[in-house]
Amino acid sequence: MNLTKHLARLGAASLFLAMAASPALAETNDAPAEARLNAVNAALLYHQVSGEPAPVANMMAKPLNMRFDNEFERRRFTKENFPAFQKMAEDVMAQPAYYTKFSVRLGDYDFTDERFPINGIYSGSMYFNYDADKAGSEGMDYAVRIVNTDEIKFLDMAPDDAEALLNRVEGNKISAQMWMVPVTPVSAGWIKMKNSYYRTVQMKATVLKLFDPNGELIAEIESKTPNLKNKARPVKHNPISEPTFSNPWTAEDAPTAILDHYQWYIQKKYQVADNGSSGDAFQNAVDMRGVAAEGCTATFGYSECKRLMTARRQMMDRCTSTVAKERVRECYMIDDIPYTTEEADSYSNRTSD
Repeated sequence: MNLTKHLARLGAASLFLAMAASPALAETNDAPAEARLNAVNAALLYHQVSGEPAPVANMMAKPLNMRFDNEFERRRFTKENFPAFQKMAEDVMAQPAYYTKFSVRLGDYDFTDERFPINGIYSGSMYFNYDADKAGSEGMDYAVRIVNTDEIKFLDMAPDDAEALLNRVEGNKISAQMWMVPVTPVSAGWIKMKNSYYRTVQMKATVLKLFDPNGELIAEIESKTPNLKNKARPVKHNPISEPTFSNPWTAEDAPTAILDHYQWYIQKKYQVADNGSSGDAFQNAVDMRGVAAEGCTATFGYSECKRLMTARRQMMDRCTSTVAKERVRECYMIDDIPYTTEEADSYSNRTSD
């Protein structure tokens, strides 16, 4: 692959705008592309708020389907374009609001309260899920949790207007555009939903816009929480940093390199403390070993995952017998680290395995 020609064809300005904007969702006149919530900006929000280290090199190249002939090209691409990627990550954090589009239905009209319930807006909270692979990540997918859905799940409307609306909406099906912001205190953690784990960041809806089948605006339902603004801030140690391109699994002193590289996991910084806000607090992070096993089988398949787990146990044994005495207890946490291609490649390159 000719990296120079590829970058020239894309252009520096459009390179990372292409990552933030996906053709999967139609735009509206008042919705700029960079405000659409997708896998890339959901991942960038999560990593900056949670502190979980981000696989920056993969997140830069994979969403653009970049392929490299060797690691020199990959490293050159990352080094040259990291400032633009870092700027995009900062812009993601500073975005005033995000939106996502989905379909809903009008429920049976309530003549007592003169309103439609909106089927598709769930009570308490609801989630939007995003593919980790599309963000250039591995293992668990990402999710955004909306925590104030009870404020936007009814459409108030007089009976005459309600009947007129039903006459122009076939099957009660309409489209919705939810605008939302990360709110203080911003929480992020690993949450289990329907037997799957997700890297999750919470938001609050600011307004729900409803459209008829022709794309004409029906109504805007504003949340009852006043002055909702994006107050997200990255953790003190921002994980969006230029990658070093060192693989701890192949280092000369691999056990020590692994413990140093994965301190975020080993020290259990992934656990999310209860923020004291009723209804907005995330539960503490789920058991690490379950997450690690889930990510392994989902990424590599059962047979290959079984081989990787065996090789990892051997690395744990090597760790306990070689690292400094005061770090031996950390070795047992290696079993809980999410599996990555980086680790799998290191095992496949060892003839002894």
